[in-house]
Amino acid sequence: MAASLLYPASYQKINVPISAEAREDNLATTRVFSCSTKSWTKGHCYYIFLSIVSVVVVLFGSFWKVAPPSSKEALNLLPNNINEVAHVLLPANTSHNSNDDHYLYHRRTQINHALRDLQRTIDGAIYFAVDDEDDYAFSTAAHVWSERSVIQEGAPWAVIEVLNEADVQKVVPVLADLKRTFEFDFRVKSGGHNKAGFSTVPNGAVISLARLNHVELTHPHNDSGVPTIMYSSKSHQRTSDAIVRMGPAVLVEQFVAQVLKTHGYGGVIGFCGTVAEGGFVLGGGIGLQSRLYGLGLDNVAGLRIVLADGSAHYVSNHAEGEEEEQTKKGRSTSNLNKDLFWALRGAGGGNFGVVTEIDYHVHKANDKCLYYNLLLQEPNDMASFLYQLGSVEEELPGNLLVMHDFVDGVGLMWSGRDEAALYGSADYLDDLIDRLVPDNAPRKIEKTEFFWSEMYTSNQFDGMKTPNTWAAGCWYGFLMPANNTEAIWQDIIHLISEKVEAMSPFLLPDIELWGGAIHDIPSNATAFPHRSAVYNVGVLLTIAADTPNAEEIFQESVSDINIWWPRISQYLTGSYVNYPMASIEKLDYPRMYWGDNLKRLVDIKRRVDPHDVFSFPLSVPMSLK
Repeated sequence: MAASLLYPASYQKINVPISAEAREDNLATTRVFSCSTKSWTKGHCYYIFLSIVSVVVVLFGSFWKVAPPSSKEALNLLPNNINEVAHVLLPANTSHNSNDDHYLYHRRTQINHALRDLQRTIDGAIYFAVDDEDDYAFSTAAHVWSERSVIQEGAPWAVIEVLNEADVQKVVPVLADLKRTFEFDFRVKSGGHNKAGFSTVPNGAVISLARLNHVELTHPHNDSGVPTIMYSSKSHQRTSDAIVRMGPAVLVEQFVAQVLKTHGYGGVIGFCGTVAEGGFVLGGGIGLQSRLYGLGLDNVAGLRIVLADGSAHYVSNHAEGEEEEQTKKGRSTSNLNKDLFWALRGAGGGNFGVVTEIDYHVHKANDKCLYYNLLLQEPNDMASFLYQLGSVEEELPGNLLVMHDFVDGVGLMWSGRDEAALYGSADYLDDLIDRLVPDNAPRKIEKTEFFWSEMYTSNQFDGMKTPNTWAAGCWYGFLMPANNTEAIWQDIIHLISEKVEAMSPFLLPDIELWGGAIHDIPSNATAFPHRSAVYNVGVLLTIAADTPNAEEIFQESVSDINIWWPRISQYLTGSYVNYPMASIEKLDYPRMYWGDNLKRLVDIKRRVDPHDVFSFPLSVPMSLK
C-alpha cells in the first residue's frame, strides 16, 4: 500500500497507491511520481512534470482536435472550486493563480484516486462530499455536535467510516502520506462532540470511529471477590470490580444501558448522553463519580492504538511480573509503550494515533441516586456558598458531586455502590447546606431521587440532553486552593451572573467541584497536570440550530466574552483540554493544558509521530517554542 513514513530527512518519497481501474478513469492519465529533495524541491519537480504534461496535451490536442479537460470537467469528482481548496493541496510556500488549473487538477486526481483505491480495500465505507446520489449518507457520516463546524467552516472531502482495527491500519498510512505529500489534512472523530469542532476538517478527510462501539464485560472480578488494583502508592490504593473492553465510539447512553443497567457496574462516564468514551478518557474525563474514582483517564487499564505507520500497539502500565504474559498476547510493554500510555491519558484525542479499543475499570454501582437543586437568588450568597464549599472540599465524601450550571442553581448529586450508600445522604446534604448557607439567605431546595440509567432519557434532566446545536464556545480555567477566597468568588460570580443574564438563553455558568479521588494521584503520574484544582470554573455558550441569525449571534457573543473573560481568568490556572478554548493564544495553550508535563509530552510526540501527522489546532506541539 502506501510508502513508509520513516524516510531519511534528506529524501522523501511520494507514493500514493493508484489501482488499474483508477488509472483508466483518470482523465489526465497522470501518475504519482517520486523525487529527491536533496537538490530539488517538490514544487520544482511538480512544475517540471506539469510542463511536460502540458506540452504533450497541447500537441496531441492540436493533432487530434481534442481539448484538454476543462476546469469544470476536472472537478466532476472533486469538492468545491479550485481556489477554495488550493491551499490544502499545494506544497508549502507555493502560490497559485487561475492558470494553475492543470497543476491543481493533478493533485486532486491523485488524492481522489488514493481514497477511491482505499475504499476497495477496507471493510468499512468511505462517503464522499461529491457523491450526490449518496448525499444523505455523507451528511450523516459528517455530522458533528456543533453543526457550524461543517456547514459554516466547510464540509470534509470524505468521511472514512472504519469497521475494525485492520481498517484503521490501512487508512492511517494512506492519509499520512497524503498529508505529507499534498498537505491534505485529516481528523479523527469518535463521537463528534468536540466543542471547538476539532473532530472535523474542511476539505480534508475524517476518520470516523462510529462503528467501533462494541462493549464487553471481560473481567468481573467481584464475582470471585478479587478486585483489580488500579493505582497504588504509599498513601493510596484504588481498586475496581471489573474491566470493560469497549470501542472509542461507545456513547455514554450506550454505556449506561449495556454496563450499568445490564450488569450493575458504573464508574466515570460523561454527563451528556452523546459524548463518546474515546475523547472523554483521553483528555481527562469528569463524571458523576469522579470524586469517588478519579478522572476517566485514571480508570483506563490499557489501550489499543494505531500509529502513523499503521502499526497497532497495546499500551498499559502492567507490573513487571505480567510482562511475559502480555508479550505472549502481542501486547508490548516496552518503555516507549509505557511512555505512550502515560501520554495518552491527558494529552487529548488525536495527538499520537487512533485509539481503537479501551480496557476500562468499572465499579459496582447503585442505579438510584439523589439530586438536590439548591436555588440561591442572590449572587452574594452563591459566591459565599461556593467559597465555603471549596474550603471544606477535603472533608466531603467522594459520593458527592457539585455543579453550578444554572443561572441561580447549584446541583448536588449523590451516588454510591449500593442502596446503603443512600442511607443518611439526605440528612447529610441538609446539614451541609445549613452549615454553608447563611440562615437569612433566600433559598429553595428541590429534592429528587432518580435513576442514573434514565438521566439521558427522562424529562427530569433536560440539561443532560443534547439538542441540535449550531455552535458552541467555552471559556474555562482551574481555581487552585490559594485563590479559593470569598473576595475572588464574589468577583467571579457577580460578573458571570451579570453576563449570563444579559446573554440569556445562550450563556450559562459551568462550575464543577473537583477534588476527592482526583487529588490522590500525583500531577506527573499522567499527562493531566491539574490535580490540585478545587474547581473548574467556566462559562458555556451554545446556540441552538433553530435560532434565527444563529451565526451572527455566535460571532457577537464570542467577541463580547473574549473581552470580559480575562477579568475572570486572572484568578484561574491552566485550562482543561477536553473543553477546548478556541480563544487561547497559540503560544499559550500548551502550558495551559499540560503545565510541567509538556516537556515529556513533546519528547514522546517526537518519537511516536516524528512527522506531526496527527496535528490540529491546539494539539501537542513538536517543540517547546
